[in-house]
Amino acid sequence: MTTIYLMRHGETEWNRQERMQGQTDCPLDDSGRRQAAEAGKRFAGLGIRFDRVFSSTLCRAVETARIVSGEEPLPDPDLMEMGMGPYEGKRFRDLPRELFAFFDDPVHLPTPEGLEPVPDMRERIGRFLEKLRRADPGGTALVVAHGVTMRVLLGLLIGDDWIDGWRMPLENCSVYRTVLLDGAYSRPERVDDRARKRSTEARAERVLEELERLPRGREPVIAAIDGRCGAGKTTLAARLAEMAGYPVVHMDDYFPQPYQRTAERLATPGGNVDHERFREEVLIPLRSGGKALVRHYDCRTQTMGEAIPVPAAPVVIVEGSYACHPALWDAYDLRVFLDAAPGEQMARITARNGAEKAEEFRTRWIPLEELYFGAAGIAGRCELYLE
Repeated sequence: MTTIYLMRHGETEWNRQERMQGQTDCPLDDSGRRQAAEAGKRFAGLGIRFDRVFSSTLCRAVETARIVSGEEPLPDPDLMEMGMGPYEGKRFRDLPRELFAFFDDPVHLPTPEGLEPVPDMRERIGRFLEKLRRADPGGTALVVAHGVTMRVLLGLLIGDDWIDGWRMPLENCSVYRTVLLDGAYSRPERVDDRARKRSTEARAERVLEELERLPRGREPVIAAIDGRCGAGKTTLAARLAEMAGYPVVHMDDYFPQPYQRTAERLATPGGNVDHERFREEVLIPLRSGGKALVRHYDCRTQTMGEAIPVPAAPVVIVEGSYACHPALWDAYDLRVFLDAAPGEQMARITARNGAEKAEEFRTRWIPLEELYFGAAGIAGRCELYLE
């Protein structure tokens, strides 16, 4: 029996800059080295020592494996990242939306021109798994690879429903475990969720830094957090509330009322939100020194909840899709756009809502968001863009 820990490499400068790396040989940055060292300490604290260590041939994976294990890894080209061709080095925000669509649904969409075909990746990564299976060395092994490589690897371990592996969360230094027993691999399971927590912490600190830089002239300062569903808007707002005590207003409370849900309105970019009620009940009072009120709208009963005052504070956070709607834009002092890296969005939605609901997001809610983002150019206009 061999216990195998599967890990994505630590952070690089291009990770922080939200750039596509592909097979460009980017080294770890200081943050990535700290992540790898922390992972090594956690393994050591659990009494886990690695008998064999494998990695991609790219230096960010080699260095991660070396720091985590204290051993020199055996590099294997079959574990290299997907070749991204003309997109290597480009920022996520500058990628065509069809590329994001592919990474969210590689089962039904063809590989875009210029990228390494997914079937070719499945073949070479399957070759690595077969080499490991035939050797079945026993003991404990560490395998360090890359984001897309890991998604394909996890999918191969799952089997027929390989899209489930593709959609598993994969932050830098995420760890999954599988067991090779009697020639068969077990379904992989996640064994660490600290990377996501670190990511949220870093995002919150970045927003707080931007808020500190704002000139003080009008209060409260109102910061809007918009972005793709599954990108972590609610989580980030909750962390800001914990760290600084700022009240949070959620755009989910401004789902369109029945009379607003016409085909004509929903076909209009940004029509899937009651921005009129939000502006009248929240933004105008906040800006005029009045009392802002939040009323939760229950979609199931089609009823409005009790009016709850927004607590007085120097900063108010507004989070949710459509927060930066053109009709609301000018009321804000800071606008933040949260993006999800290719392949991450559906992974997070599936983990949060289940496969059935995730499909509804993919076919219904995400297209409405993309219509709005594209028409209003939200990502490029926000003062702060975070992945």
